[in-house]
Amino acid sequence: MKQPSRSGPPRPPFALCVGVTGHRADVLPRDSSDGLRVRIRDVLEQIERSGAALRKANSHLFAPEPTTRRFVSPIADGADQIAAETALELGWELQAVLPFDRKRYRASLASDAARARFDALIRQASCVLELPGDSARELDAYVMTGRATVAHCDILIAIWDGLPPRGRGGTGEVALLAITRGTAVIHLPPDPKSSARLLWSAFDPTVVTVADDPAVERPLERRDLDSLLSGLLLPPPDPQERGFLRRFFSERLWRIRTRIEYPLLLNAAGVRRFRAGDLREKHCADQIRDEWRRYREGCADAHPISATIDVLEDAYSWTDRLATHFAQTYRSGHIFNFLLGSIAVCLGLSAFMAPHLKLEFAALEIMITLAIILNALVGTRQEWHRRWLDYRQLAERLRPMRSLKLLGIAAPDPPGTDTNPVPRR
Repeated sequence: MKQPSRSGPPRPPFALCVGVTGHRADVLPRDSSDGLRVRIRDVLEQIERSGAALRKANSHLFAPEPTTRRFVSPIADGADQIAAETALELGWELQAVLPFDRKRYRASLASDAARARFDALIRQASCVLELPGDSARELDAYVMTGRATVAHCDILIAIWDGLPPRGRGGTGEVALLAITRGTAVIHLPPDPKSSARLLWSAFDPTVVTVADDPAVERPLERRDLDSLLSGLLLPPPDPQERGFLRRFFSERLWRIRTRIEYPLLLNAAGVRRFRAGDLREKHCADQIRDEWRRYREGCADAHPISATIDVLEDAYSWTDRLATHFAQTYRSGHIFNFLLGSIAVCLGLSAFMAPHLKLEFAALEIMITLAIILNALVGTRQEWHRRWLDYRQLAERLRPMRSLKLLGIAAPDPPGTDTNPVPRR
């Protein structure tokens, strides 16, 4: 009897990832620190409440582990440090992005107080990404820091005066980069009299996204925040796509593969020998495990990198094995139909050589035709082709993410477009 190897593919963890870009201390209004801290706390609490409600209503789509709340900050003197401290007070996990190694970056801070706050934040950070910036080209290093911050977050809090960029690498440039890239921006003006607003190109994807275009702007209200998080974290609302997702989560991996017509044909044609992996699913799982072990030894373990890729390996293993299974099933189904079709043709020709067996041959042809029709109906109903291609595409999108995770400065493209990062599939 065939038995499933596990209950189903892993569901993704529910994660809220927020970054910050903001003006330095010398640009912020005097005595604005406490008021700014209160406003940042309010924004983060709004995101938490909206995320909690979204997860509760869609708990079946996500892994049971607690929500991950991740805050990404360059922890520069001023708004970046204030925001990072506020996030830590609320229990968020801090990830720091630095333009240089931490010693050189610390020395670049303007005051002893800023350096002391920097030291405290570094000690509490769960992850510190030190970019290989060049002191002789500081501007380029700060530009890269802004880009890395945007790449690592789903929502960017921009503590920004709203003015056009006054130079490369500044808050204005980072905020505009996020808007045009499709990353949602919560614009928090330093002036406490100005209201926060939500800037996201997917609110109206038909327009060119620029910061002063009213089509990308909404007030920071619960309804619009819910819409934003739903677009970023939930699967497409299309009923057919939701059905595809339900089928994916209910997939099973069977120990024995019964559709082996395709590998048998390759063996008969002398292309390659029939292998245990064509019949046993465990062989494919062992190959994936061995390949990822060698990747760890050659890449992660060979360098001082502590990033874990276990979750990625589990997700990739499931999708790759499912894709391999349905590829073999779909191809074998075609071989089955072609083989039976050729037998039916031979039976038809044989009736001329043995007319006394005409009725028997006709009966066999009818049975073969019914078998071909049944095989085609089962393949169509079970969506062998779609499941093969969908799971193969998912596996090949997951595979490079292990390298992106180790490199630390890149993120996969959003599943939509630059102007509308809402997935359609």
